[in-house]
Amino acid sequence: FLCTFQRQDFGLGRDCVLIGRFDFLRLLSSPDFLRGANANKLRCFLDYFKTIVARKKSGDKLSNEVWFERRSAPDIKWDELSATFADVNFSMRAEGTIEDADLTGTAWQADFANAYIGGGVLGRGCVQEEIRFAISPELCVSKLLMERMRDDEAILIGGSERFCNYKGYASGFTFDGGHADESAVEGGCRLTTVTCFDAMHFGPGLGSQIKQFHPSAIRRELTKALAAFQPTAEMERKPRSEWPAVVTGNWGCGAFGGVVELKFVIQLMAAAATGRAIVYMALDTRLAERLQDLHSALVDRGATIAETLQDLRTLFQLQHSKGELLDMTQFFRDCAANAETLERGGEEHAVVGRSAQREGNRLAGDGGKEGDGNVCSRAAAACLRTLASAWLARPKAKNKMGAAGDAGSEEAAMGFSASDPSVELYVPV
Repeated sequence: FLCTFQRQDFGLGRDCVLIGRFDFLRLLSSPDFLRGANANKLRCFLDYFKTIVARKKSGDKLSNEVWFERRSAPDIKWDELSATFADVNFSMRAEGTIEDADLTGTAWQADFANAYIGGGVLGRGCVQEEIRFAISPELCVSKLLMERMRDDEAILIGGSERFCNYKGYASGFTFDGGHADESAVEGGCRLTTVTCFDAMHFGPGLGSQIKQFHPSAIRRELTKALAAFQPTAEMERKPRSEWPAVVTGNWGCGAFGGVVELKFVIQLMAAAATGRAIVYMALDTRLAERLQDLHSALVDRGATIAETLQDLRTLFQLQHSKGELLDMTQFFRDCAANAETLERGGEEHAVVGRSAQREGNRLAGDGGKEGDGNVCSRAAAACLRTLASAWLARPKAKNKMGAAGDAGSEEAAMGFSASDPSVELYVPV
């Protein structure tokens, strides 16, 4: 606290530093540390010391345990996952904070972390992570113990106690007195668990928003959420119905510029992959309604996680070509409608496929020359493209994905062009 133990970079440069700042120098030397959010963070820390000293004088041995664990994501083949969104035990709350969502303290609380755990809690930062660490100062010990998180890592902290109440956010953050933590204690350790995971940082602007839908960016965020949500070894010895839920929210959607709907879907996919229940704190009634509609569209779509990844690749291509963000709820509803139409047309597709196969057999029986099979394949593909073109040209009502009768936009939404001779079309037989 007196800044006598400062981080050293040993002259290796900023990029080589793996430990964040863990002294109070920046907080105390800030020009405005005696007022505003910084002053109120300092009041949180002083209240913590005051409470601990009072407990010590009253005979409390201060023996409660706080533990820290660095975790790596397990190796998962996302393109083969058969879990669906209907498998996720999901609930939405429009109001309330993550730390207040479960007063018993058994649920996991998400910390929207900086790659350097704690972020700017000891500096000028004052958003979700910094506030969470300020009201539970024991979390700050992680800044001494944990190096910068890699893309496949998260940090789990158990047993921390909340000491302060607060009001406001960012520059409006204010200390609001002491807090009596009522979370359960078992074996000398509070059952409060904070799971810390950092999102990618995107700049402002439409280009940065569309970039978030790139498959590599989605895969990185999926891996990060997987590391944060994966159950502990102790949990895996119990039935899933006894696993604590993960209380989360708009991860990476503030200063890091994330698209709320996309981050929401990514967290649901990670929950499906790990078997975790999700309590989502939207902090806004309209946003809660919007995300609830998106969840319904995903469940109605009925797609597996693997199929949803393919849908998101198509969405990225479509948004990239159009240069605009599209309504994700409407997109998934269109995907569901297209899948239903293709299923109804499956028998007709099979007839075309069998006709092409018979033609191939005829060519082979007639002693056709080498390459006739390729000719047959191209003929079959041409037949399928004709069928696809007729389907895409059908009359359509207007929707948010494109204008009525815009076959090109629907081709893009389906991920292929009916006029492309190199396209590979899925033919249910």
